[in-house]
Amino acid sequence: MSVQEFEEYIYEKYEDVNGTHHWEYYQESGDTTLTIEIPNEDANTIPVDAVEVTNYEYEDRLQQKRRRIRLIKQEYIPKIKQELQNRMRGY
Repeated sequence: MSVQEFEEYIYEKYEDVNGTHHWEYYQESGDTTLTIEIPNEDANTIPVDAVEVTNYEYEDRLQQKRRRIRLIKQEYIPKIKQELQNRMRGY
């Protein structure tokens, strides 16, 4: 998706692209590199160290994830090829 298409998309989707989508803060125990998402709802109590994520930032992160292409390891190609051929033959 081009930058122009992306911006058109989010401006259509959100009334306020810079509005709060959700809040995030790092876990305090276990894997402390993971963030916890808190929905942007009036009933939620937001921790002091939580960081705001705007609608624009949220959608941009989704687009970044979609851009990442995972390549198949060379060692799996023969097995995948064989399975594909079997399925095409109706096995």
